[in-house]
Amino acid sequence: MRPVILSAFGPPALACIRSWGQQGWEPGLICIRSDEESGPASRYLSGWTTLSREKVHTDEGIELIAEFLAKFNADGIIAIDEKVSIWINKHRDKFPRKTAIWLQDNAVIENVLSKERQTEVAKAVGLNVLPTYLLSPKNEILIAPEHFPLCLRPSEPGGAGFKVKIVSSREELAQFLGGCPHGFTIIGQPFMSLPNLVVHGARSHTGATLGIQGFLVARKFEGVTLTITPIASPLNIFSKCIDFTNAFNIVGNYHFEFLFDPNTEAAYFLEINSRLGGTTAKVFPCGYNEPVIALESFGITPNIQRAVEPLPVTVSNKQALIKYLYYALGNRLGPLDYPEEPMSKRIYKTLRGFMTYRDDVISISDMRGSLALYFGNLKAKLKSA
Repeated sequence: MRPVILSAFGPPALACIRSWGQQGWEPGLICIRSDEESGPASRYLSGWTTLSREKVHTDEGIELIAEFLAKFNADGIIAIDEKVSIWINKHRDKFPRKTAIWLQDNAVIENVLSKERQTEVAKAVGLNVLPTYLLSPKNEILIAPEHFPLCLRPSEPGGAGFKVKIVSSREELAQFLGGCPHGFTIIGQPFMSLPNLVVHGARSHTGATLGIQGFLVARKFEGVTLTITPIASPLNIFSKCIDFTNAFNIVGNYHFEFLFDPNTEAAYFLEINSRLGGTTAKVFPCGYNEPVIALESFGITPNIQRAVEPLPVTVSNKQALIKYLYYALGNRLGPLDYPEEPMSKRIYKTLRGFMTYRDDVISISDMRGSLALYFGNLKAKLKSA
């Protein structure tokens, strides 16, 4: 079995390479990178090639991919980025017949990418949804005063220039939108200082749900996951998630993101990503084998049975913890850095976590991969400094 992933060399790609290698398969990587970036490495990586960023979405890029798949004798290919997936799907006829395309149809990808459509479906299946505004520099929408501060997120991945932003007034909102690229829609919802709940799972072409599991994001940095821990399902949220994926006819792996109130177990829908993503590598050390589950949803039978129950561990990223500590010492943390705590407590918990949390990159069984990714990140930061 020779699976290939098309991606930059980051934690999700490394998690796939390790997961598939541990199955006894021979993973390959088509690495989206510049010549100045460090190359990928892992004891499990059987072959790789570079796809320069300039060749993505070009005919030359398709030819390079097809050539590697043929030479590598690939059984199938999966991609992370949705727009890259759409590009691959449009050129299915250019690839070797033997190579399966483990991607859902473009119509489904494009439908799921619409945050407006996501919100409609979430409401229809009974998920809690905060008041939601679809904003852009051109449209004037009256925001209810009680909904400030407002949390802003791009409606589509990439291109908007930010991940999450909080604005406290109508004037601040207008100023921020005025600096956003035209053509992008921004999602606005009332800001709530709560942890996140991430629900990972997959859906097969027959409609069967595979490996659905919840994870608590108890600590966030710059609005994204800093720590993650498996938790039991709150109330009946899994059944509503399944109804949601059925409504979109999703095929493949996915992860939902919710704001979660641990006291009431109320979960407020934020979004779904029907792809591998930022938490893929973090849930892997928890025993949740999303790279295998992803291929299972396309009919691939694993050699080694995946664990049914994840491990009761907390996973983070040591580079992210160092950056978080640096920001804490400089008094640079804000409302997107959850939870709000005294500086002394934040420093203590970060130092303790640095010693006790599992890391999403470091693996004793694959130090080649660990060093390649972490030193590659360090090299890139030093160049940009």
